[in-house]
Amino acid sequence: MEHGTLTAAARAQALISERVCASCGRSLPVKEFSRSQQQKSSAKCKTCAGQSNTGKAAIYQHLSTEQERFRCIECYRSLAPKFFSRHQQLKPNPKCKVCVDKVKVEGEAQPRLKRCVQCFQSLPKTSFSKRQAQLLDAKCKTCVEELERAAVASSTHVASKWKFDQYYRVCHRGKSGGVSVRVKHNIASPLLGYIPLGRVFRATAPICNEQGDPMVRLEGPHLPTAVVRDEVKGASKEEDGVERQIKEAWVPCRSIRNEILLEPHRGPYTCHDENERTSRFFRCVVEGCKVREHADLAMSELGYVLYGDVVEVVESTVTPDGVVFLRLHERYFDGAAWVVERSLDNEAVLNEVEGPWTSSPSTPRSEAYRCVQDSGAPVRMEPELTAPPVGRIPCGAVVTVAERSITDQRQVFLRIVDFNAILMDEKKDTQGDKWVIETSSCCASVMIKVNRGWQGGQF
Repeated sequence: MEHGTLTAAARAQALISERVCASCGRSLPVKEFSRSQQQKSSAKCKTCAGQSNTGKAAIYQHLSTEQERFRCIECYRSLAPKFFSRHQQLKPNPKCKVCVDKVKVEGEAQPRLKRCVQCFQSLPKTSFSKRQAQLLDAKCKTCVEELERAAVASSTHVASKWKFDQYYRVCHRGKSGGVSVRVKHNIASPLLGYIPLGRVFRATAPICNEQGDPMVRLEGPHLPTAVVRDEVKGASKEEDGVERQIKEAWVPCRSIRNEILLEPHRGPYTCHDENERTSRFFRCVVEGCKVREHADLAMSELGYVLYGDVVEVVESTVTPDGVVFLRLHERYFDGAAWVVERSLDNEAVLNEVEGPWTSSPSTPRSEAYRCVQDSGAPVRMEPELTAPPVGRIPCGAVVTVAERSITDQRQVFLRIVDFNAILMDEKKDTQGDKWVIETSSCCASVMIKVNRGWQGGQF
């Protein structure tokens, strides 16, 4: 009991007593010492203990700074950590801040090239706008300016662009079987349908959009019959047999891969005496072309145009389905006779050829032709295959032609006025005109037209 009382008294005395600081030697109240220092025999006041900890931290920091140094992989210098960014300090091969800035400057000095899809030139990125530089199919500033100038041309030119007086033929078979029709003046806009391969339709002249893509606009407010709509979409858009009106319908002229999708077409054609429009002549290049009484594929045939025949066409028309029909002269079938220009698979049926002509004193004319048949071209006194040959033009020889004639047998003959290149048969009478066939009955070329510079020459 006495021991406990003394202990309590000692504790009370200790709370109010003073202690001497072992560092500064001052006698200070106990509250000036931390609890950890109060338990020590040589205690230090809070002030001296704080100064001691600060000094040790400075010494430790100095030692760690002297010991921890990084070696730059570029300049090979051993530098303190402050010369490296935190990101570089974490790398096994760090670079100092000076070397990093140097690399950035050199990288900016070297131009980064990008290819323009309009002019196909590799140009630095400074030649592109910010928007175009982010695109895969970018166009340089020069090309964009040229396209903008073309788009904002004179008012007369722009007004003429919106006339639906141009005809085009689809010459590309896409995934759908033709060329897609878009809702807006943008090649990436939603689809309305497609125009099958080989069909001919009427639209405006090509108009470039903001991206520089040429597109043609179809005449509205309804889609042409040549446009094939998707069955599901068509059923939802047509109600009670009435087709829904559309605001716009556009067809691209080229694909994203710069493939040609459309080719110009002459459109309907009519030969009349009052406007002095001459007839056109076509050669059949298939084994028999069906002739129909009307411009309709559903009509049965009246006859055939044989392979290699050259016929006169007085009219051409484009059906609502986009099929081109040609009307032959009445002398062939004693009335109206129509043939298709191309098949539904866009295969040529009739190819246009040059019509007949003749040289006269008032309108002199001559052309140079070269023989391209290996066995030579037989020369006849009359423009008929039944006339016997009286000579031969060697292969490669060039002769002068003064007349081009299409016979009743639907073949093209040329009248020759240059006899120097003809190997004549001395046993036969060769007085009179000399004729040679241009193309054989099997559509093989016998004589082809050449430039005037080759007249009278040889290979």
